Amino acid sequence: MSKLYFGLDDAKYNAIPAIRATALKAGVRSMRAMRHTMTRNGKEPTAAMIDGSLMHIGASDPEALDHIAAVWDGGRRQGKDWKLFESDNQDKLITTQARLDVVKEQLAHIKLDPVSGPIMNQILETEVCAQWTDPLYGPGKCKFDGLGQHFFVDFKSASEVKHHKFMSNGETLGYPLQFGWYGNGWREAAAKSFGELHHAYCIVIGTKDELDVVVYELSLDKITDAYERTRKDPDEPRVWMGAREIACEYR
Repeated sequence: MSKLYFGLDDAKYNAIPAIRATALKAGVRSMRAMRHTMTRNGKEPTAAMIDGSLMHIGASDPEALDHIAAVWDGGRRQGKDWKLFESDNQDKLITTQARLDVVKEQLAHIKLDPVSGPIMNQILETEVCAQWTDPLYGPGKCKFDGLGQHFFVDFKSASEVKHHKFMSNGETLGYPLQFGWYGNGWREAAAKSFGELHHAYCIVIGTKDELDVVVYELSLDKITDAYERTRKDPDEPRVWMGAREIACEYR
């Protein structure tokens, strides 16, 4: 069974009983850590996670940001006023005006970039959840930041966007496992609606004052072959090391 979910919130996505990339990355540390990730049913979204969701939504529909975001500038999140605000905005992403302004500025830089801009214009859906069942490891799931015809996009923010440092940090954060898993999710669930995978991009926005934008195109061979390679040798896939920097515009 394979299925795509559009507009599924984090609570419902976390409730799907399936393996996801976060659990795999935890499993590299220990099976106990993987079990904890699988059984805790997600966690309350952090400010950074909400920033990411806002960016993904704004990638395809910038005007939607002001409708999906609920701005709280009342200080500490406690007390009667906060509880009333939280209750009235259960279906929205709660943030501050300052953080929302940063997301909008980052999106503007990405869309104006000569390489990432055309990619953004081709995104058809954002925050798409894929679910599938595999005879080798059972139920799996992932959430694509952006999908277009024949490609997917993952957004990252980083203090260091230059090739060597970002790649090194990506290894530590488990990006090879994550992108290999996305490739599997594409083949099992997304390909039916979005066609054969031709491109896989990682768009990175710098968090420093310059807001540099870098686009990495990932090796399709390593992404699409990740499942077979993993079955033969769990240490074989090095998806991230196959990434190719295709553009770098310094502001």
